[in-house]
Amino acid sequence: MSSGSDGTFEASPAAIRRAIQSMEALPALAKSMRERFVTRERDFTDWPGWTDDYARQTRPGYEENNQYCLDVADGLTLALTGLVDATRANLQEIEDTQRQSTESIEEFRRKTWGGPGDGDPGPGSTGKH
Repeated sequence: MSSGSDGTFEASPAAIRRAIQSMEALPALAKSMRERFVTRERDFTDWPGWTDDYARQTRPGYEENNQYCLDVADGLTLALTGLVDATRANLQEIEDTQRQSTESIEEFRRKTWGGPGDGDPGPGSTGKH
């Protein structure tokens, strides 16, 4: 969408639709990132140990950092899903506005010219006599 200096707005539904199609892959990528982290993290779960002093000292930070990574991935998935949904909702609003505007113009034309065959100058006419 763009805004003109005269207060008009323009949007290309086709371009927005293409953007949505590209964006739809993003939440799945974020979810996949989380799943890969969980899988790879399992290889390192035992590294600090479990019962010795070193484990008691490092494990809480290790687990906190892992949880932070999971929370970031979950937040990213949620944010990207929200972005796609919001963009899809905006597209719907744009298309609804275009449809309503076209219908209003047609209704005005019918009222003004009395409909086809009643002096309707037809498409492309300026309406001047």
